[in-house]
Amino acid sequence: MKVHSWRVSEYRRRIKVRAIAYKGGQCQRCGYDKCLAALDFHHRDPGAKDISLGSKVLRWETVWQELDKCDLLCANCHREVHDEQEEKKREVYRRVFAPKKVRPSSVLPCSHCGADVKVHASRRMKSKRIFCGVPCKSAFDEVGKWPSDEELAEWVSRWSLSSVGRHIGVSHNSVRHRCGQRGILIPGRSPRRPPMPPEIS
Repeated sequence: MKVHSWRVSEYRRRIKVRAIAYKGGQCQRCGYDKCLAALDFHHRDPGAKDISLGSKVLRWETVWQELDKCDLLCANCHREVHDEQEEKKREVYRRVFAPKKVRPSSVLPCSHCGADVKVHASRRMKSKRIFCGVPCKSAFDEVGKWPSDEELAEWVSRWSLSSVGRHIGVSHNSVRHRCGQRGILIPGRSPRRPPMPPEIS
């Protein structure tokens, strides 16, 4: 160790000995006083902390003013105090970011096949029909909504896809996709086909 570094270390050690004696010479929580290196200075209010007592070479007058904001604690008690402070923050985070209470689910029959379906309460309130899967929903929609292939071919040949879709309750792209699946030819845009009359059922 260089002479300068040794002198700085000795000066800091003397300042700490004097500071510990000024604060009572022992841990203010448990009374520990065996090893001076195991004693720390804890700021009661972190917002009032102006300097860190161990970071620089400070004059005693500066250290003395900062000591009045601190408690003398051993290393164990110092960690416990900080953990208590962190626990208060964690408790606040638990209240703010706590998971929402899950409403109970219920079992309802599938609207198409009758199988039991476990349904969350929010979904049960929003939907009148419950399905156990995509195949059942597709089959239910197909039976209850789409006309026969012959009727659909006649409709798209006579009227526009948009009006046919509005009549069925789907978009014109759905009508186009349905016709492609069923091999139904869709006439070109010219001449323009008229809208579907509302009296068609």
